Amino acid sequence: MSTDVIPALLPRRQGGPEMPGPRRINLALQGGGAHGALTWGVLDRLFEEPDLEIVAMSGTSAGAMNAAVAAYGLATDGPAGARAALGQFWRQVAREGRHSPWSATLFERLAGLEDARLLAGRAWLEAVMRSASPYDLNPLGHNPLADILRESVDFTVLRQAAPVQLFVSATNVRTGQARIFRTDEITAEAVLASACLPQFFHAVEIDGEHYWDGGYASNPPVLPLAAETDCDDILVVQVDPVRIGQVPTTPRAIQDRIDVLAFNAGFLRDMRALARQGRTRLHLIEAEERMADLSAASKLNTSLTFLDGLFQLGRTRAGQFLESHKSSLGVHSSLDVQARFL
Repeated sequence: MSTDVIPALLPRRQGGPEMPGPRRINLALQGGGAHGALTWGVLDRLFEEPDLEIVAMSGTSAGAMNAAVAAYGLATDGPAGARAALGQFWRQVAREGRHSPWSATLFERLAGLEDARLLAGRAWLEAVMRSASPYDLNPLGHNPLADILRESVDFTVLRQAAPVQLFVSATNVRTGQARIFRTDEITAEAVLASACLPQFFHAVEIDGEHYWDGGYASNPPVLPLAAETDCDDILVVQVDPVRIGQVPTTPRAIQDRIDVLAFNAGFLRDMRALARQGRTRLHLIEAEERMADLSAASKLNTSLTFLDGLFQLGRTRAGQFLESHKSSLGVHSSLDVQARFL
């Protein structure tokens, strides 16, 4: 089934405690550029749990890439294959990132100037984008992520043999609506569409329609997980800090905060809808305090040191979640949406 809108919550079996056996969960994976390495770490830790069954994964942007790569790894070699595929993918991102014009030199890294280089590179890029679009600067539409993604995933195998359901969101440029690509529709183009920031890349054309980053409409899509699977537990891996400690006062900090709020508006709306509906058990892994300390420019930071730091943070937060809330899976929500998001 293919549709350009997020499905309504469809009637299905009444929610209730799961029967004894593997703890079954759906995963909803946020996007966030290089910050998606946090999710890499979370998944790496979750795939170590022998009695945890992933029923479905949804994702946007970097979350969509994590979901596709992990599902392909599961299809080829189970949880160990998923961990290996994710590690290979993110290390390839780091290798390709060395060619970035704003990648810090060894001296800059040793001197602690890596973030300054990223901020300068971002400022330069934004200045260029005010007078020229990706269609002017990159007329052939080359996207370095495309090569990495196709090297990491055999999408024919993924569509035919994925042991989990997949939901990847992109935003229809013409209608402004979310398009949810399901397992049998997942291609490299669908995942690239989900991660297509229009300031950097050409819109991705699929079946005559053009798509931008799914974060503009659904980051990540949670309603399909509730409506189209037989699992009542959704674990959200949150990358963007919805809550922050201080009000931003500089032009750059204000704009960064606006961007985060815009990319989370649909997600917060859908979480509130699920909380009101009351059937779905909701859970959350996040590192808001640590992620809020990172600049928005660091979403462009693909150095292996930076990515590995986020990977380790993700593993730690996933381990803390499992220690505190694994017993809640299949029983009750461990996330109070009212208290956290309202």
